[in-house]
Amino acid sequence: MGFLRTMFGTGLAKDDPRGFLVEAMVGAIDADGEVRDEELAKLHKVLESHELFAGLSQDSRDRLIDQAADAIESAGGGKQRTFAMAAGLPSRTEKAMAYTLAAESCVVDGDLHEKEIAYLEALQTALGLPDEEARELFESVRKSSSVMTIEERVRKMNEMLPRFLDAMALLTLADGEIDDAGVGRIEAVLTHLADNRALDEKVLHDEVVKAFDRMKGKDPAAVIADIAAAIQSPSDRFWTVTYTMIVAVADGEQDWQELGVLARMQKEFGLDSKAMDSAMKIARQYPHVKITGKAPV
Repeated sequence: MGFLRTMFGTGLAKDDPRGFLVEAMVGAIDADGEVRDEELAKLHKVLESHELFAGLSQDSRDRLIDQAADAIESAGGGKQRTFAMAAGLPSRTEKAMAYTLAAESCVVDGDLHEKEIAYLEALQTALGLPDEEARELFESVRKSSSVMTIEERVRKMNEMLPRFLDAMALLTLADGEIDDAGVGRIEAVLTHLADNRALDEKVLHDEVVKAFDRMKGKDPAAVIADIAAAIQSPSDRFWTVTYTMIVAVADGEQDWQELGVLARMQKEFGLDSKAMDSAMKIARQYPHVKITGKAPV
């Protein structure tokens, strides 16, 4: 089974994130006010052949398109629907896919209309994608290598997982206490994110426990400096902070110790206030997590 099918499954669940991915494409097709045959053909080709939608019946694929079209129309256009799309796509992988598929829909006819540019800019803003990442995704579309780029990004995210976990554990340990709820909070967040759905539950649990063991008694400044040395891409640093913020807000509380860790990360990672605000906006879009149980699927 391919990595995308592992992430999203083969059935169509309620509030399936793929519905919002289809909305991103339909919004792009509708952006310039003229629906072209090649754009519709591209949409149907993606749903019929892309691994994301493998296993779905023709009725399910048609329903996704109809629901997306209705949502775009009810919102008054794709630009007005972008924040709803973003809210339904909490993880980095899902956001990258939405932007990539929308960009592919915009350029499929060999032309990029001003209104399509405006739509992609609105979508990027709603998704919270840094300029560097959006630019890389758009260029990969122009070079017809976007699917491989996404797969490589997922692999890269998994390789960086220990560093993400170090940051999350460090934040959770900020008040000097550790309990099962702290471990459960991180597991609940990670289980729901599409970037990690392919990981075995036991493996994920073991990795979280190892991270807490690594962080016990460590100097926060030294740990954050080590993470910054290992993760040097501005975009990757942005998502490290974003995922750490998701853990910070997951319990509905804000501890001053946690704010201190985030402030230190901001300084060490070289992120400005705009990036931190964008990261927090994404974190607050994340679905509510019951700390004592699993995240919603």
